[in-house]
Amino acid sequence: MYTTVVNVKKIMDKKASRGLILLFMWPVLVITSLILGVKVSSFFILVMIFLFLSIIPISIYISKLSAPLRGKDAFQNKKVTFHVKDGSLYTDDIILDVFFDSEENRVEISDAGRVRDTHDLRIRFFGYIEEPNIEGFMDFLKEQDYHFM
Repeated sequence: MYTTVVNVKKIMDKKASRGLILLFMWPVLVITSLILGVKVSSFFILVMIFLFLSIIPISIYISKLSAPLRGKDAFQNKKVTFHVKDGSLYTDDIILDVFFDSEENRVEISDAGRVRDTHDLRIRFFGYIEEPNIEGFMDFLKEQDYHFM
């Protein structure tokens, strides 16, 4: 086991993802009210106009929910414990991939590669290790005979 400081990206939680339901329902409701307005009653045209204009507060709401997930505030320093089992790197029972970014001089760690392989759309961990913690982490991987990309 090895513990080091990792800049971990904040991942959207269930509460924030519920706000996206509004965004996906919006076009369906607008189109439905338009069809009902044309076929059933002109009252639904007023409903459609109201729904059409509701995209403004929905966008503001989603923007506020997702603000901590963007920009410099999207990452926070955390102590993370890693372990290698059967040639794979783990943290909290999440299998991770390790990449060395030579341009940024940092080690990127994520489960994104595993996500693409399993057709699971959730990224549960993404972070990077910067100097001065890179050398110790790389030594840990060599001791554990882990081969990274």
